[in-house]
Amino acid sequence: MKNGIEFFEKPVTDDEKDVAALLQKIAQAVIVKDIDLLVSAYSNNASIENLSSGDTPLNKNEYKFQMLKDIENIRDINFRDTVVRVNGQEAAISCLSIISLRDKIFPIKNRRYYKCIKKYDKWSIVESRYVFL
Repeated sequence: MKNGIEFFEKPVTDDEKDVAALLQKIAQAVIVKDIDLLVSAYSNNASIENLSSGDTPLNKNEYKFQMLKDIENIRDINFRDTVVRVNGQEAAISCLSIISLRDKIFPIKNRRYYKCIKKYDKWSIVESRYVFL
């Protein structure tokens, strides 16, 4: 599967589907190399961990600047074992992120956690972290 999402538990409610659509937006943005589409999944005050930035979370503008450099090197991105949990106006996404880079033979696999909020009837990612077990 290229550039897609596989669910451990399929989203059922409209909110769960809307939150899952944020990951689909990220995957689609990578396919078409659209930075604006990519960052539109994140809130303006998001805190985003990125492989290129090391341990320092980036704000949305820093992430956009970093991804302008990185996106051409990303061949595809997949999300596996994805679980979406919604509690009122907050949601969490847990998944395995698999990123294939043009200059690497093997994909990079990481557990990811995304915290989302619903504001003015629109979901966005406010926090993106790596989960180390």
